[in-house]
Amino acid sequence: MSIFRSSSAFVGRGAELAALRAAYQDEIGRTVLISGDAGIGKSRLVHEFTTRLGSGPRVLTGRCLEFGNDGLPFAPFLSPLRSLAISSPGDWGAVLLAIERSADDRPLVLVLEDLHWADVSSLQLLTFLVANLAHDGVFLIGTCRAPSGPLRQLVAELVRSPAVQLITPAPLSRHETGRQLAALLAREPEPTLVTRVFERSRGNPLFVEALSACPEDIPAELRELLLAGLPPLADDEIQVLTLASIAGTTVGHEVLAVVSDLPEPKLHQALRRLVDKHVLLATGTGYAFRHALVREAVYHRLLPVERTGLHARFVAALSGMPEHVAQVAAHAYAAGDHTRALQAAWEAATQGPP
Repeated sequence: MSIFRSSSAFVGRGAELAALRAAYQDEIGRTVLISGDAGIGKSRLVHEFTTRLGSGPRVLTGRCLEFGNDGLPFAPFLSPLRSLAISSPGDWGAVLLAIERSADDRPLVLVLEDLHWADVSSLQLLTFLVANLAHDGVFLIGTCRAPSGPLRQLVAELVRSPAVQLITPAPLSRHETGRQLAALLAREPEPTLVTRVFERSRGNPLFVEALSACPEDIPAELRELLLAGLPPLADDEIQVLTLASIAGTTVGHEVLAVVSDLPEPKLHQALRRLVDKHVLLATGTGYAFRHALVREAVYHRLLPVERTGLHARFVAALSGMPEHVAQVAAHAYAAGDHTRALQAAWEAATQGPP
């Protein structure tokens, strides 16, 4: 049984729907890219928009396959083009002509989902269509997670065009989270439940669904979803991300440099890639997980003996740094060294103000 409850209520996307409607009615802006974290509601937004258009336009939807798209060129275009009787997506001119002709008698809405998994050929065809579509009956929608790598550069180039609009759905507010919970639970939620779910989900609608029944724990299904949503990571990146999860939701660069056994240049490279891939955020003096639930998922993926050993590693690395004595206490306790934890906690309590 899935832990993801669902409801017919559509909460907190009035501005985004209005932006889509305005773009659809604009004779110049014929392409909209919707970008956001996994679970933020990109596909639901598109579904609500196309449903509210009624039976007037023809809606064709194609999706990228999760991972492995390098072996399947033009993956998101295959289903829509098959509906248009186009057998060769490699002939871009023919694709353009067929799409525009199909809109002569009835508007066409072409939806391309999950472009963060698109292969290079798909991104090239998308760029060609955006640059050359001239028929005012064709409306193109693409969805993707926060872009990185080739897609990041492509999105930056596309949105320079007046024909392209970028929509980034915001997290739900506390009030909107409460409205979603009310729809999911079929009752008014307690204020404490709304606050706790809002704090843990940070307004991500999918996380609200998963946490509605168990706000204090990450269900295994949600944990797997969070881990599956991470981009492919190199060994150095995995090592750094694991250490960051041991440190907590945020970690100072100085701490990572001391605990990691990577040379400084490799550590910098790994951190740069993790920031570029939108896994970590750079803060003033360190790094934070983009979402606290991702940190918890990475942390709980480790075996208990692995977590204990890494906490002990933090204790050993930070013990000679008085400014981190409170962290030493926490890591020692997590490592099962209660004597050292009590000693460090006492030291932290008796320290004067910085």
